[in-house]
Amino acid sequence: MPTTLQFNHMVKYGALFTLFFCVGNVFAQKHDYVWMLGYDGNDSIKHFGGTRIDFNFDPARLSFFNLPDSFEFETPCSIADENGNLEFYVDGCRMINSQHKMIENGYGFSPGWYQIQECNYRLFGYGGYQEFFALPRPEHPRHYLYFHHGLEKGFVEKTVYYSEVDMNANDGAGKVILKNRALWALDTIAFSASAVRHGNGRDWWVTYAVANRNIYRLFLVKPDTVEGPFIRSMEEKDAKSFELGWNTNFSPDGKKFVRTTFTSPPSFFLYDFDRCAGRFSNARRIDFPVDAGEYPWATFSPNSRYLYLQVGAHNLYQYDLEAEDIASSAILIGEFDGFKDKQGFPTLFHMVALAPDGKIYISPFNGSRYLHTIHNPDERGAACDFRQHDLEIPTNNLEFLPNYPNYRLGAMPDNACAPVREGCFPIHIIPNPVSDFIQVEFDRPYTGPVWVYDMLGRLVLRASGSGQQRQEFDASGLPNGVYAVVLSCPERGAFEAGKCVVVK
Repeated sequence: MPTTLQFNHMVKYGALFTLFFCVGNVFAQKHDYVWMLGYDGNDSIKHFGGTRIDFNFDPARLSFFNLPDSFEFETPCSIADENGNLEFYVDGCRMINSQHKMIENGYGFSPGWYQIQECNYRLFGYGGYQEFFALPRPEHPRHYLYFHHGLEKGFVEKTVYYSEVDMNANDGAGKVILKNRALWALDTIAFSASAVRHGNGRDWWVTYAVANRNIYRLFLVKPDTVEGPFIRSMEEKDAKSFELGWNTNFSPDGKKFVRTTFTSPPSFFLYDFDRCAGRFSNARRIDFPVDAGEYPWATFSPNSRYLYLQVGAHNLYQYDLEAEDIASSAILIGEFDGFKDKQGFPTLFHMVALAPDGKIYISPFNGSRYLHTIHNPDERGAACDFRQHDLEIPTNNLEFLPNYPNYRLGAMPDNACAPVREGCFPIHIIPNPVSDFIQVEFDRPYTGPVWVYDMLGRLVLRASGSGQQRQEFDASGLPNGVYAVVLSCPERGAFEAGKCVVVK
């Protein structure tokens, strides 16, 4: 869909139209608005089962749901559509739709030793740390790419896969239409993967860290293909190796990338990132203030200025990335207070994740039903308002939180990745005004997406060109009014809009 800055290049119908389009687009990408968490078993009294955190409400709405039988939520993965409606959730073995039914062909992911042990015998809990996540497939409405991995004996991780889900299929119940497409199977990866929007505002970079090396494998997700790997090595720049890379994360603005490690002394590495070229630069190693202990984790504030680092399961630090000396800017904003839940589990710090409500949540390490919260993460020091065991959720949560990119990150200013031309090609709406059908005539055959917006910036119709120069779209359900018909020319980095009046 067109981004705010791209749309400015093809405004034809006045400031009001520009405003409603920009606002409607930037805030509509709500793919991370429904978090599905939990712990195997369904007993709401004993707090086993599923927890749904719905950020479509303010404050976020918490609710219990029954997990499918033997459903292990060790590494939660879920995605909503662009309007915040849940599409599916996954436990590494099964893909479940919003009606809590298994999606057609939604079983048998990640073939190999570990898949047999876990999905058939339920021996371990399908853990991927930071490697299960889903992205909307560019320019394919309600199509999603699910990224996952395979493990061999000894928990050696070697193969990275993706599968494609069409949630239009089966009357919205969904179908897996591509399964276990291997991206590569050469290097052992480090249990961590992250994604960031390409600078063109449409495609995605997917990044996998190589275990024990300062090397990264990048893949570029385009509308009709996944390209790569593109190898990025930083070994000659600073770090020679890693004992093990733990988590990775991109800043919300896409300009920075962090990786926590178990080097000696334990440290994190901070890089600048070029969203156009998919390249890292300016590698900086910053040692932890205290011993790493249990699995360190880092994430950024919404404004991308502050980095929050959980170290040793007992300490939470804030770093100012605008400081001249980042290492010296560290502030200890929280130490574990010893709290145990009613089951006796200490709520030690673990995964740190930014949520769409602008807060940062921290999951405990061992299955508690409490989350810690940073309420104002854009503020310095104590003003960030860190509260321990602050959010009591309906069920225990096995360990982690979902791994989401910033779905609302748009194109770089002035579409810096590719020159923006003055538009695609003319479109003609004949007749105009229309009643039941919008007939669009293109200057050449068109197969890309077609969006129709009302004057409040709401997406009211979404379709795809059929490859013909003339196509008809059903407008019988649209009330009288003025609408914008928008299409995309990604090869030109441009969009085109036509005005349509509906009169019944």
